Amino acid sequence: RTYTTHTTLHYTTLERMGAQFTRAFNDGLNNQIGRGDEEDGEDEREVGTLKKMVLCRDEDIGLYDDDIARRVLLAFYEATKGDDWVQKHGWITWEEIGSWHGLKLHDTFGVEKMDLPQNNLEGEIVPEVCSLRGLWCIDLSDNSLFGSLPRTIGDLSYLKDLNLSGNQLTGELPRELGRLRPLRRLWLQDNQFEGALPRELGHLFQLREINLSRNRLSGTIPRELGRLEYLENLKLDKNLLEGHIPDIFSSTVELKVLTLSENNLQGLIPRNVTGYLYKLQELDLSHNQLEGPVPVNGFIRMSATLEEVRLVGNSGLGSESELGEAQAQLQSSMPNTNVLLV
Repeated sequence: RTYTTHTTLHYTTLERMGAQFTRAFNDGLNNQIGRGDEEDGEDEREVGTLKKMVLCRDEDIGLYDDDIARRVLLAFYEATKGDDWVQKHGWITWEEIGSWHGLKLHDTFGVEKMDLPQNNLEGEIVPEVCSLRGLWCIDLSDNSLFGSLPRTIGDLSYLKDLNLSGNQLTGELPRELGRLRPLRRLWLQDNQFEGALPRELGHLFQLREINLSRNRLSGTIPRELGRLEYLENLKLDKNLLEGHIPDIFSSTVELKVLTLSENNLQGLIPRNVTGYLYKLQELDLSHNQLEGPVPVNGFIRMSATLEEVRLVGNSGLGSESELGEAQAQLQSSMPNTNVLLV
């Protein structure tokens, strides 16, 4: 394959140059890395005075710069049929990586943003991408990515936004997601993930949004999600979840959207849904197997913020006439709320 910029460049040449660079880089690294750790006020991602570098995998305990980043991005490009992308300006040329379509480059930390939604990516996410440890944002949504999510995703210790929605990803969600401590938005909806929700998601104390809708996730909802006190959106609808809705919402008081519809959830609607979630705007528990009385008075107390309540498709909540009466009462007391019980 030939890659061009102002002149013609062959990949074999890139590999040869990369090997020469790596030897020279490693020779200099031993002299630099010790000094950098001792400097006061150093950013936690930066070591010494070396520039345009990001951290390698943990086991490497080293650094690399632009050349190695290019080779990682080449692997990603090839694995996702880059020649067929809609937009690919700059990719696999000697242009600065920051000018490549969808990438943002930091002078010190390397590639920090990969933004390639709706770009006709097709293939697997190669684990090497997770060695670009300066990444804080990944958006590869609405493409044709398949295969599993690499366990090396846990190496991206500065990641804040992860959007892989609208692909064909399969397998279980890796427990290593729980290592992404700064993560604020996790969007994995519209894929084919299966298996249980990792309890380790409860370690992500900065999370604001979780959207895992329209997958094949099974098992119960982990109680550990109740630790996420900043969580605003929790969307787990259209999966295969079962068991009771856990009584975990006394701590998630910032929650605005809770959608658990079209699962196999059973039991009562937890009291702390209506007892603590006074910022809740949307509640959708429809098409499950819920039982017990509709907490009419609890919903009325939430009328200042509540915009939508959907409980339809839960025959255990009462007869059609009972649900019709509860719906009429709620609509009368909450005229600005869309209520659907039958």
